[in-house]
Amino acid sequence: MKKFIGKMLGVSIAVILTANLAACSSSTGGTDSNNTNNDSGQPAASDAGKSSTSEFQTISYVMLGDKPKNGQFEKVMEKVNALLKQKANANLEVKWVEWADWQTKYNLLLASGEPLDLITVATDWLDTWQNSQKGAFMPLDKLLPQYAPLTYKEVPPEDWAETKYNNQIMLIPEDHYTQWVNHGFLYRGDWAKEFGINEPIKDFDALGKYLQGVKDNKPGVIPWDSNGTNVTTIGGYVNTRTDALELPVSTGLFPLFYGKSYDEKYTAYSPIFDSVFEDYAKLMKDWGDKGYWREDVLNYSGCLPSRGRNEWRLHEIRR
Repeated sequence: MKKFIGKMLGVSIAVILTANLAACSSSTGGTDSNNTNNDSGQPAASDAGKSSTSEFQTISYVMLGDKPKNGQFEKVMEKVNALLKQKANANLEVKWVEWADWQTKYNLLLASGEPLDLITVATDWLDTWQNSQKGAFMPLDKLLPQYAPLTYKEVPPEDWAETKYNNQIMLIPEDHYTQWVNHGFLYRGDWAKEFGINEPIKDFDALGKYLQGVKDNKPGVIPWDSNGTNVTTIGGYVNTRTDALELPVSTGLFPLFYGKSYDEKYTAYSPIFDSVFEDYAKLMKDWGDKGYWREDVLNYSGCLPSRGRNEWRLHEIRR
């Protein structure tokens, strides 16, 4: 089986500092650019290069997604901010960019000059380089060694090189892919064990065995209760069957263009032109014939729709 979890897909989603295009952000305590910035545009270091937490700060963080409406988010943030107050004398304020028309809202927010501190970025679907060209992001070269020395040290130089625009670091790469655990299939670990699956599911063969187990042993349960817009499994299938790296080239329903492998990243490849896509289509036909999803799946909208993301991962619900 090809390498699956943790495969490099280019520079991944990161968290960065954003620069207010009009003036210094009030949340950073800056009021006069002549006093807070040096010639390179970086905030001047206080206390001779030492970070200070003596002044309480509220840090804004832009989050993509719909804010939870069950009250749990507020409860979690109350505890998070209690720890931040204790350890960093700071408070985290989350601002939401909801999925409805998210791309327009996200780019308008960056173009507006609204003071922001932290924001999620991605080079494949969040226009990182376009926004870097527009001056939306503050370079991190001097901030990282001072305020994030462990991260700065742990990220390899070749990975930092991938984050640079005009030879300046624009973002912090997510090398360990902790973000991706919320994409993909969620399945019940206790049910999997009932069906004789004692190892985490990492490929489509084991996933098919699980879905068949649900079909055979759980009356009234739809093994994969998806809706008709969900096409993201093709990305996961390509990841499990090849060493290909998805390229940030939008082609609509699912990605067509890849680099052949990490070692041959500049050799163009597409699964459409070999047996990978054909095998995927046959597998999906087999799953449909076996009744793993609703017969009216193309008209069904009861489940939350896919966001159209192609980074598909398997994730076990452990009990």
